[in-house]
Amino acid sequence: MDQFIWKDSFGIGVDEIDNQHKTLLKHLNQCLQRGETADINPLLKDLRIYVDTHFATEEKLMRSINFPDFDLHQKQHQLLTEEVAKLEREMASGGKNIKNSMLSLLIEWYVRHILEYDKRIGAYVQSNK
Repeated sequence: MDQFIWKDSFGIGVDEIDNQHKTLLKHLNQCLQRGETADINPLLKDLRIYVDTHFATEEKLMRSINFPDFDLHQKQHQLLTEEVAKLEREMASGGKNIKNSMLSLLIEWYVRHILEYDKRIGAYVQSNK
């Protein structure tokens, strides 16, 4: 797999969120480019910062527009946060194949969460303008 390319169809129509999603795509591509034995600890630290910042931004937006599926969406954020924490624990204990686990998480996150659930936020924003 070479890399993932941002397409306009990935956007949800909220610039701040779309820009953050582009950053996540950058993290995904950086993970792809690392060799099997490369240290991904810096990427994992960046991912932790991203998760904290992005989810706070998204949840603030959802509250401000009274997004009807806020609770469900927030629970998904919590699950993803827990997955990142699990990777951090595995890394700290010297676990192997962290790169593959991180890559799987990022791809799943992009395909399922962003392109499905976050799109709903964008549609709700657009329908309430």
